[in-house]
Amino acid sequence: MSVGPVHLLAGRYQIQGALGRGGMGTVWHAWDTELDRAVAIKELRLSDDIPEEERRNWYARMEREARAAARLKHPGIVTIYDRVVEEDGRPWIVMELIRGSSLDDLLRRHGRLPAERVAAIGLQMLDALIAAHATGIVHRDVKPANVLLEGDRVVLTDFGISTLEGDAPLTRSGALLGTPSFMSPEQVHGGPATAQSDLWSLGATLYTAVEGHPPFSGATPGSVFVAIATEQPDPTHHAGPLVAVLDGLLRKDPTIRLTAQATRDKLTHLAAAQGTNQPSIGCSSETDTGPPPSGVPLRRGPRTLRTLPAVGLVVALAGISAALAIWLQSPPSPVQNRFPRLAWLSDSEAGWGSGLALSPDGTTLAVGTRTGVEFWDVATRRKLGDTVEISGAHRVDELVYSPDGKKLAVLNYGLGGRQLHLWDAVSRKPDGPALMSGGEILGLAFSPDSRAISVTNTERSWTELWAVASRRPVGIPVKTEPLAVSVTFLDPGGKLFVSDGPEVWDTTTGRKHRRQLPITPCSSGGSPAALAPDGQTVVMTSFQERRLCFYSTKTYTQIGLTREVLEEAKMGPVAFSRDGAILASGGKTVRLWNTRTFEQIGPDLTPVETESVSRDGDRVAITPDGNVLISLTSAGVEFWDISSAG
Repeated sequence: MSVGPVHLLAGRYQIQGALGRGGMGTVWHAWDTELDRAVAIKELRLSDDIPEEERRNWYARMEREARAAARLKHPGIVTIYDRVVEEDGRPWIVMELIRGSSLDDLLRRHGRLPAERVAAIGLQMLDALIAAHATGIVHRDVKPANVLLEGDRVVLTDFGISTLEGDAPLTRSGALLGTPSFMSPEQVHGGPATAQSDLWSLGATLYTAVEGHPPFSGATPGSVFVAIATEQPDPTHHAGPLVAVLDGLLRKDPTIRLTAQATRDKLTHLAAAQGTNQPSIGCSSETDTGPPPSGVPLRRGPRTLRTLPAVGLVVALAGISAALAIWLQSPPSPVQNRFPRLAWLSDSEAGWGSGLALSPDGTTLAVGTRTGVEFWDVATRRKLGDTVEISGAHRVDELVYSPDGKKLAVLNYGLGGRQLHLWDAVSRKPDGPALMSGGEILGLAFSPDSRAISVTNTERSWTELWAVASRRPVGIPVKTEPLAVSVTFLDPGGKLFVSDGPEVWDTTTGRKHRRQLPITPCSSGGSPAALAPDGQTVVMTSFQERRLCFYSTKTYTQIGLTREVLEEAKMGPVAFSRDGAILASGGKTVRLWNTRTFEQIGPDLTPVETESVSRDGDRVAITPDGNVLISLTSAGVEFWDISSAG
């Protein structure tokens, strides 16, 4: 359908004239005859030779834009009024008319902007993005052409390639949508766009505004992609106080990228320096008093001609053509980025130790430091109070919650050797003096009924069982040969446990149990790792720490064996999901395993890169709902979204 200057869309919107055109569509100025107001209408125009499937994808993408923007009510986001579908099936979007130009136009006319002015623009852009992210919408194409300036108001537009939670992908596997110079490294690598990706694009936009050119450039889209993935941004020369914000937002690893709140704090401080006497960042708005005559292009008075650009570009059109799929020569493996990193708690001021424990209800995370224990709220990832200090401690090596969640075992190393404390988990404070001290204390584990705790002490060369309530030894000490360095209970009462070997011991007799686990790759030095929630499977790490062995506690036979990992990627402690279907293994590389097929699920999860050397045996935990994996590395505590692993 051709659109003339007098066309009446949906019997209501009088099309008056084009405001701008792009390769895939046109934005029209129109008059809403029912509500007597000026509006902007976006029309999608596709070539007749486009395949029907691709045509449907474009229609679906425009429908998505309407739904995405319609969910958002924020002064920094263009308001969607209506969606119209004509007889030929093409969607039209009726939206708020913005009396101003884009940031891209402003930069083309006047060049780079002062840092304080850019900070003010960035602050309003960020607020709009925060509002979108709060409703589950990721923009995916933040750039100067999609930033509109109307007086002192900054408006984010063109959600045409945005993603909404629950929406199916609209492109083929391996395709990238967005504008090359403003795409985040994770998007360039083929990963999903997230809120952190929008923050990277915000950083690239602000860099462009203050420096007059994008942070990465190249002769072709491919060369731009290579630069984004492998190079650092061009040095800034005019950013001034904005440098810290740009450096923080343009970090390639999204987990260490500046957060939205931290960015907002910095931009608020910088924007305050602008004061109230700075010129407006856009053009002043005006109110329409009625529709122009039919068939006559929109006219403005002399005042408008002096303040508005020649072509209003009410809605940035570059996003329409820029939404074309851009293919990389070597699409990434479909398993890459399957489990996105949700958060990263950087190194504590007190310095991390080796201990990590998740409360049974999944609400609280205990993390060992060099001087004590920190507690974190899992949902908000905020620290709960101050670090609880341990007198004389040099490092907290291990933390274990009792299954009932009432006690926390804290094993730390100090001047007098290792000490084992039992803490009240509710008050998060020590509960009496040290249970044991001196020598090497190892093999720490609560019995499934929470009534007993096993402790192995090299000074005494045996493993003991202690009653939690009375804080006294119970049963007969077990002298394991060789000395057990880790213990896993096999029965609810804590009478049977499996130690290194693997060997099964009975604390009531102090001798080996009559039934023993078979000789396997995990024998002779393998460390007992964990008991499945149903008590029917115990998993152990091989002597070389390069594979996992699964045993049946009913038949005392090996039932599974994982593949062997590389020598430099040894496996450490493991943790089951609440339903027992997934097993996480720690170490220098974090992995997920299917406990039924014994195959790895998805790719390796690589910890945050730091200058420090990662320890062997890094701890892991899985939240009760099975959706989040938590790992402790030398860099800090990482949260991974593993909801798609089930």
